[in-house]
Amino acid sequence: MSLPPKQVAQLDADDVETLPTEQIIIELRNLLVSLEASKGTCAMTDFSPENIEAAALQLVRADRVRLVERLLSSFDEDDEILATWIEEAERRGDAYERGEMEAIDFDESIAKARARIANHRKT
Repeated sequence: MSLPPKQVAQLDADDVETLPTEQIIIELRNLLVSLEASKGTCAMTDFSPENIEAAALQLVRADRVRLVERLLSSFDEDDEILATWIEEAERRGDAYERGEMEAIDFDESIAKARARIANHRKT
């Protein structure tokens, strides 16, 4: 689902936080295409970082600030995912040290995973 360019430009930080990163990228590209078209030039078709940067630098200051905030907030998702994995690894390590969980040989665990995948494909 793509938002019309006017709606994208009116999103505030709270709205952006609810959008997945992929959607933000799509909306940014749509907005850039709209900006190019509104300047009477052909629509942007090359979404290389250089072209995106050039288009972004043509935005007014307030829109550039909003764009930077959106881009920076996208890193927060990665930090949250990493923090969750660290918590899980610590939880498992603690459970192992308390004797609540056993370690499995790496080769054995890979063999079991491959067997599960193979069985799943058969069904």
